[in-house]
Amino acid sequence: NDIVYNRNIRTGATYDIEYTRPPYRKRPTDVQRRQMLDVPSNFDPRVFALADRIFRNAATTTEKIDAVIRHFNTNYTYLLGLDIPEGRDKLAHFLLEESTGYCEYFASGAAMLLRMAGVPTRYVTGFLVTHRDVDTGLWIARSMDAHAWAEAWDDEQNQWRIVEATPGENQDAASDIDGMGHMEGSSGSITARLIQSLYEYGLFGVPSWMYDSYGLPGAMLPPAVLFSAALCVALIQRRLRKNSDGWGRSGTAERPELAALHKMLSRMDRKVRTAGLHRDFSETLNAFAQRVKARDSGDGLWAGISDWYVEYSRLRYSRTICPERMRQLTKNFHDH
Repeated sequence: NDIVYNRNIRTGATYDIEYTRPPYRKRPTDVQRRQMLDVPSNFDPRVFALADRIFRNAATTTEKIDAVIRHFNTNYTYLLGLDIPEGRDKLAHFLLEESTGYCEYFASGAAMLLRMAGVPTRYVTGFLVTHRDVDTGLWIARSMDAHAWAEAWDDEQNQWRIVEATPGENQDAASDIDGMGHMEGSSGSITARLIQSLYEYGLFGVPSWMYDSYGLPGAMLPPAVLFSAALCVALIQRRLRKNSDGWGRSGTAERPELAALHKMLSRMDRKVRTAGLHRDFSETLNAFAQRVKARDSGDGLWAGISDWYVEYSRLRYSRTICPERMRQLTKNFHDH
């Protein structure tokens, strides 16, 4: 509701948005209310029994929200990896048989449970921003800050209520950038300005940052470094062309399992592109998977491809690449 689009703003530009009334405070229409109370008719009946237990002593919307948050904080812990048995409803399995999960599951679970209790609820994705630049006063949202939660309409208070059901919100693990941004002294300030320049102008922000921090000699340093790097690359490529069996082939070889994953992803992207769906360069795998899933017409084809992208993302960015999961991912690739 009330998302603002402007496709004419160039990449890297800064802009302001002014509004008089926050859109999230609007009362849901009758159609929206029906949608926000909808629960799949084939949902596992044991989940309805679970909802009855959770909300047994809850009468008001506030009490129901507190009850569902208390349920997840008491019985679950945050864990990024979650393996759902094949053929099982993911959300029902999470609610009934798991004790761990990540924000998408907690937000979806809270939304469904509250709907069963008669509370209009919507699922929300966005960013949970925790870092504020000390110099500019701007809040910084990064990919690692992506988060999901639920929002419930409170009829008694006539307002939307945020339902944060993810235990601990996974905010204990601060990034190295956070640490640098909060450092006192000139080094933290300089780093903060670099981050802001990169955020606003991309790589073109580096010369501007160097000029502000170190003057004209500093501004000339990045072009000199880039020129030197390009020269080194050209010399290395020339060396490799002369001696294809030399050190270059083995010295720059990629890990075999990563090379196999990259090749598999490229082939899947080509398959999907042939079917009329293109993954944007800046689009995350999980975001693209959601867009793919939205095209499913009930035959399960696009849903299966969507699940493949999600599993690929989990495997690619896990600490170690499990051979068994690699084989399963390859099998699923050929199935589609």
